[in-house]
Amino acid sequence: MHEDSSTDCVLLVEASNAINSLNRAIAVHQYLKSIYGTPSKMFINGTNKHILSAEGATQGCNLAMGFYGVGIMELIYILKQQVPECKVSWYADDSAGARKNESMVGALKHYGPRIGYFPQPGKTCLIIKDPNKLEYFKQLFPGVVVTAEGHRYLSSFIGAKAATELYVKEKVNDWVADINDISTAAASKPVPIVLPQNIVPHIIFPTYLAPATLAQTLTLTVTLTKFSVVDQDVSGAKSLG
Repeated sequence: MHEDSSTDCVLLVEASNAINSLNRAIAVHQYLKSIYGTPSKMFINGTNKHILSAEGATQGCNLAMGFYGVGIMELIYILKQQVPECKVSWYADDSAGARKNESMVGALKHYGPRIGYFPQPGKTCLIIKDPNKLEYFKQLFPGVVVTAEGHRYLSSFIGAKAATELYVKEKVNDWVADINDISTAAASKPVPIVLPQNIVPHIIFPTYLAPATLAQTLTLTVTLTKFSVVDQDVSGAKSLG
């Protein structure tokens, strides 16, 4: 720029409090226009053909979840106003409600489609606390999966104590199996861990996540795993078990 023969001078500008002074309305308009201002091309596998997507947030876009979250806020506000007795939590497109769920379902069906939120009864689960009311709730929520046992929600579980303990047990068994696999790999292909002297690696698992016996099993498995630790001077390896 400076070396260009047509350049008379170079002006270096520093704006006053530039970031905090930006016009938000213009910025948001340009920001969204540059990403979703025109329909997205959805390419068909194995061909050079595509279809145009003019609704929703494109999966794979780094800003999709934030964009979706902003779009769904209106529905969340409506639910709070229309169904104040229902406690609602949201994580992306996964919603959960407690107490008077028949009111929440009605509100979702009525207000959801206008915003682009369409509940799927076959993928919706209703967890009841009283098994004796199973048939009643099945009639009240036709097409919805109704259970008194419980169901996975995100990475956790909601439901009866026995079903919750079974879910946790299966998870712990998966963790134990993974640790055993790592231990087997370490025996044939050990990788040294460089640590300061007198530092012993340790792993702590919160016992409240699982019954005591399961936590002990997991901790024992970790304890039996061999760690190869190299001193700072890299003079030799020590085996800690």
